[in-house]
Amino acid sequence: ELLHGLDDVARLFPIFNRLGVTAPSTTEDARSAAFTAVRTLFRRVSLQTPLVLIADDVQWGDEDSARLVGELLIPPVPTGILFVFSGPTEETERSAFRQAWRDLGHSAPSGAERTLELQALSPSDSESLLLRHGFSPTQAVLRAGAGNPSMLLELAALARDAGEDASPE
Repeated sequence: ELLHGLDDVARLFPIFNRLGVTAPSTTEDARSAAFTAVRTLFRRVSLQTPLVLIADDVQWGDEDSARLVGELLIPPVPTGILFVFSGPTEETERSAFRQAWRDLGHSAPSGAERTLELQALSPSDSESLLLRHGFSPTQAVLRAGAGNPSMLLELAALARDAGEDASPE
């Protein structure tokens, strides 16, 4: 019963085809049915265990993504679901996702939305992060990483893999 409507979900998210469902069309009715199926699935799961849904890089989201999230937030929103959306503030604000969200008149339930602005790591915190992960920070990596933890770690790994001097400058 948990997977009821999965054929509709697979129309929008082809990854679900691995579960043996078919997805022949993407009509508006099929899209609506898929959104309802996703909402029902998440609500059922949240009755069994708390559910955290994370959407990273929402600046790349589109109108369909905004419509799906709006569908998931149709009251009553289950108390067992936490939605976390992340992305660069400026890019996210002017994204197709955010524009569609506004155009569709969506909003989080009153008092449920929290915005956390994360600041760049300081140079010393950036250096500490790299050291904790086994990298010897270089000025080039620290400069290019600009305090972004993910970027710092990726750049340090690339520098290490390229055989660049990994000792502090």
